[in-house]
Amino acid sequence: MWFEERSWSNLKMSSVLVEEWRDLWPIKIDVIVASLAYVFATTNFLNLPGLILQNGGLAFIAAYGASLFVCVLPIIVMEFSVGQLTGRAPIEALYNICPLFKGVGVAQVIFSLFVLVRMTRYLAWLMLYLFHLFWAILSGRPGLPWLHCRSFPELQTLPCEEAGSVANFSHASITKLNTLSAQSSLVQFMTMLERPSSNIAETGHLQYYILASMGIVWLLVFLATFFGVRWLGKARI
Repeated sequence: MWFEERSWSNLKMSSVLVEEWRDLWPIKIDVIVASLAYVFATTNFLNLPGLILQNGGLAFIAAYGASLFVCVLPIIVMEFSVGQLTGRAPIEALYNICPLFKGVGVAQVIFSLFVLVRMTRYLAWLMLYLFHLFWAILSGRPGLPWLHCRSFPELQTLPCEEAGSVANFSHASITKLNTLSAQSSLVQFMTMLERPSSNIAETGHLQYYILASMGIVWLLVFLATFFGVRWLGKARI
């Protein structure tokens, strides 16, 4: 097959046979970092503690670990092996191994697009968090918008409660009502970012800063895909 001819034609004869076509990463640690990012996504780390608490603790950890080692890791090793052997995209790689597997490659690409659409939302949030972090530092504001809402009155929509503050119920019912109507700093910050509509029938307004952040994320994904693993290793993404 074509990849067998390619591999044998690129072998360099020396004291040890070196397959030069396989060595596509500039540094060996880059492929390890990329593999860890492929296996352990950000959402997995964020959702795993909640899943453990909701589904029985140690029993869930045992079932999760068993499924990880029995189902997930063999599939990942198989995908890495096919990619290393063929050096092609999923559709062409699986098609050259067996034409019947072309649909598997197409399904994998479509599934990756759906996952990427979801992940860009979290990455856009991360970029907005970093933007507001540097904005707070450069403007000399005390604290952060999602912890100290009173230092950022332009972001407030309702009376807010800062992180670590204790409500005062020692006076009249007015204080109690004001306390109950207040929102936490984190809730106010998330509401300011998303500005959700009141019900599902309303489309709401287009949030241009979230759209711009997602556009930057998609641009970085395109550049990483277009320039390949050598540029990706240098960028350390």
